[in-house]
Amino acid sequence: MRVSNLVSMASSVMAAAAIICFTHAANATTITDDFTFTTASNTVLATGSFSYDSSLSSSTSLSYADLSSFSITLGGQTYNLAFVESLTSASDYVYFGYDPATNSFVAAAVPGYFGPYSGILAGLGVSPNIGFFIDPLVGQSDPAGTGADGEVALYYPSENQTLLGVAANFSVTATPLPSTWVMLIAGLAGLGFLAYGGSKRSAAVTAAA
Repeated sequence: MRVSNLVSMASSVMAAAAIICFTHAANATTITDDFTFTTASNTVLATGSFSYDSSLSSSTSLSYADLSSFSITLGGQTYNLAFVESLTSASDYVYFGYDPATNSFVAAAVPGYFGPYSGILAGLGVSPNIGFFIDPLVGQSDPAGTGADGEVALYYPSENQTLLGVAANFSVTATPLPSTWVMLIAGLAGLGFLAYGGSKRSAAVTAAA
């Protein structure tokens, strides 16, 4: 078999691999978003991330039940999805509301021991007091009538409540999964090999002429 034929076959295989890689990357089943809450002076109050199935990207509101992972770090403490799921008492304040279409957290009246409070992110156990609660930001809705002031609070048994600050902004950005990067790189490599093989064949034809 001629070398040119081998190159042609290899190029075809790599091209097929490139198409498969790009297809898989485009249809990645998990979306991971990072979020940050900051003050008006851009001081970071809380950071975290959450993951959910891409089939839910058209939903108007996601809850903790829709997530495959979640974490938040504030005031030196980190809480994850397992912690939130351990809060099963009707007295606990548990809420996650996120709208993928608008890339924003959604306010709700969050029920709990002391009555409903307006919140956009909460994982707060009442006995003992441990966890976090973030109020709607100024300008967002106030469903429970308890204030939309952006307060970010940390609750810890030894300190009860610590007001970390007032959030003026939050940002949510998508983070590509490592597997997606690998597939994209493999796809680009395949396309590069295909282009290289094509240029080699063109040069061979030109030389033969």
